[in-house]
Formats: sequence, structure tokens, C-alpha cells
Amino acid sequence: MYINFPVAFWHKTTAKEAGNFTGHVQFLAPNYAIETNPKRWTQESIDLSTMPANCAQTTLLFYIYGDQSVKLAETLSSLPSVEAQQQYLVEFYKPYYSRLPNYAEGDEACTPIDCLATSWVADELAGNGSYTYELFKGTAR
Repeated sequence: MYINFPVAFWHKTTAKEAGNFTGHVQFLAPNYAIETNPKRWTQESIDLSTMPANCAQTTLLFYIYGDQSVKLAETLSSLPSVEAQQQYLVEFYKPYYSRLPNYAEGDEACTPIDCLATSWVADELAGNGSYTYELFKGTAR
């Protein structure tokens, strides 16, 4: 699951000043998102802005698996539009990205401009495993 932002608001320093930060964040059994994550699934995120310059994106990649991926796929498939899917993803993941450094409620830099998740786990021909790839265009779909 990808969430794209206008800038990598969570960085105050350049990657060189910060050292060799790999950009991995793990939220273990979060108890602060019970409304959206009552089973307290661990959330794991990779900061794609720390990749080499020719690959870097102001995007957080959340890895999901198991029961969480099934639940996410079922929910996304049941929503009536791409806009509703995007809103669901923003609401589900906000308790996590809002805990990153420099987050400020209402700041445009901290507001997602695009989200992408697929329901591949619900596709009997997908083999229950897949990665999603899409270039972000910088605008919500």
C-alpha cells in the first residue's frame, strides 16, 4: 500500500546529515488506532524518499500481509469509487503517518495526494502474492 505526499515532511535534515537512514518504520501492535485497526495489526513502512535520487519518491510504502491484506482487499472492493477507496486508506493509515516527525494537522505537506492499494489477494488467479507498481503523478485520482 503506497501513500504519496507532496514532500517528505518527516525529514528535517538531508539524508547525508541524517547518516545512512534506511527509512524503515515499524508500528508494533498499535493501541492508538483501535477504531480503524481493532486487531492491532503491526504496521511496517518503508520511506521511499531515502532511495537513490533517481528512484526516490515522497512516498511511504506500507507492507501488509495475512488477515490484514484480506480485510483491506474486502473493504476496498466493497467501496463504490476510487475517491471512497482513497479516503478509506487515508483514514486507516493516518494514525501511523501522523506520528512521524514534523507532522502538522492541516499542513498541505502532511496531506496525502495519492494512495494506491490493490485487492490482489481476493483474485483467485493472483496466487495470493503480488507487488503493485505505479508511478505517482502527484494528484489524487
